[in-house]
Amino acid sequence: MKAHPWINKPFSVKLTRAAIIDRLNEKRSEKTNHMSKEDDKNYRGGDMKELVRQASASQLELYKFNDMVDHDIEVLPGTIWEELNMFNEDLFEGKLTLDFNQDKQYMTIEMSDPESGELDFLVKAKFFALNNTEEESYEGEPPRFRLRLVKKRGDL
Repeated sequence: MKAHPWINKPFSVKLTRAAIIDRLNEKRSEKTNHMSKEDDKNYRGGDMKELVRQASASQLELYKFNDMVDHDIEVLPGTIWEELNMFNEDLFEGKLTLDFNQDKQYMTIEMSDPESGELDFLVKAKFFALNNTEEESYEGEPPRFRLRLVKKRGDL
């Protein structure tokens, strides 16, 4: 048994550990890529398509793209809502107050000073459809939205 090739093979714990970690990272990234491309996601608050405003080309042309406040995205408002909530709870210690108005089609992000209770800032987030969001009409092209952040009060 001492002459078996597995017993006589040189062994390095560091190299074996590095190889296992590399394989684990590859599998995690494959899983993340697969999950991020799935169309049927389960959102805690829904996909929030009701926040998307249908805008004609002339309406979009009326307000020129501003790279400071406008962001073209390919995710649904529900994803933005989830990410903002995760950021607020995990990294910002719950200092932000997030709300949405389904009737007027916008989200609000606000932060108040804990000592004085005064409002530090209030930002509205509006979503505009850049292409038709009906699944059967865009033939494989993902829905695109323009996220416009509008400062209402305070300094950013």
